[in-house]
Amino acid sequence: MSILRKVKYLSKYIDQFSFALLNVGTIFFISKFLASDQAAKYVLVSSYASFSLIVIVAIVISPYWIFSADTNKRYENFIFSFYATLGISILCGSVLGGLFTINSGSYTSGALILALSIAYPVYDFLRRSLYVHHGEFVSAICSALLCFFVAILYLILNYLDVSVFEVYVIVLISFIAIANLVMYKFNIHLIDSSIKKVKISYRAKSSDYWSLGKWSAGSMTCFWMATQGLFIILSKHISDEQLVTTRLCLSITGIIAIYFTALENNLMPSLRKQFINKQYDNILVVRKSYYIKGFLFSASMSLIIALFYNLFFQNGIFIFAILCCYQIFSGLLKFESYFLKVLQKHNVVFLSNFVALVATLIFGYLLGVENDYVLALMILFNGIVCSMFYLFFSKFLSSNGGKYV
Repeated sequence: MSILRKVKYLSKYIDQFSFALLNVGTIFFISKFLASDQAAKYVLVSSYASFSLIVIVAIVISPYWIFSADTNKRYENFIFSFYATLGISILCGSVLGGLFTINSGSYTSGALILALSIAYPVYDFLRRSLYVHHGEFVSAICSALLCFFVAILYLILNYLDVSVFEVYVIVLISFIAIANLVMYKFNIHLIDSSIKKVKISYRAKSSDYWSLGKWSAGSMTCFWMATQGLFIILSKHISDEQLVTTRLCLSITGIIAIYFTALENNLMPSLRKQFINKQYDNILVVRKSYYIKGFLFSASMSLIIALFYNLFFQNGIFIFAILCCYQIFSGLLKFESYFLKVLQKHNVVFLSNFVALVATLIFGYLLGVENDYVLALMILFNGIVCSMFYLFFSKFLSSNGGKYV
């Protein structure tokens, strides 16, 4: 039993790492082996398509995890969530792909945005739903194999001197589609067949999911605007080199964010329980441990990935350092956002993100697009402002504020 628990525990980390590697690896490969103009086009396409993923995480995946606690409605919740993921992804992809086509005149890139907007969110939903159905090991294997085969095809295409980013994206989408089919079959197989035949009230389900996900959707939209959205906004005002380098550095330093995301998944249930039981001393202990361990990990990991980056790229070290600071600072103070969620103050989390976004746009305007580091500095500024709001509100709204601070 102990071995099974360890396998289950490690499977989630393998799956999470593989999912992140799929994105980081693609931008790394394209930045390294393709021309700057091709890499810049990929950055824009992936930035547009990423919006669909954050909407699905907020509106579908997060509520799905909560409602799946009711095992009697497991099939009902899975089917509704799957169709909701498809529908919302198609809607987002169609709108964003259409906007990109109007702005750029490229129907091919618009179609790729639509396809990516569907493929990635469906993949993310299906792999996470396997956690609910105790299929973490299957999810880890599928994600790891997906990364492996995509990497092999990338290397073959590079060997054949394929130099257009569209071909690489088509390969990525094709393999994700295959993985989606496999994971869908496994999800259906793992659900108890005796509870499959059930009438789903789509209107009631939609209302339930929206009530839980609306504030998170708003917060994540602001977050997307302050990160991926900035690449779109500034793409016509900065050089391709700055655009690609900043995106590459943000993706690589995002390895630090994976650690904090894993901590969130483990901490949220225990923090909620401790707060309900008024175990404020325990929260203080967890908070202190989070900051100490988080700083040690993020600082040491920053050095490791900085050495890795320097081995392959000679430019952009200062941008890399800026974004390392962003990942460390925002990752550490994420604990305060966790606490706000425990207090069920999701509207305050949204307010923090919204104000930070507005402040970031003003900061960028004052800084000027002629600055070589404007994109990285805007992302760092947003992380600092948003995190400071988290810190302020978590202390101000704590029911045991005097002791918590």
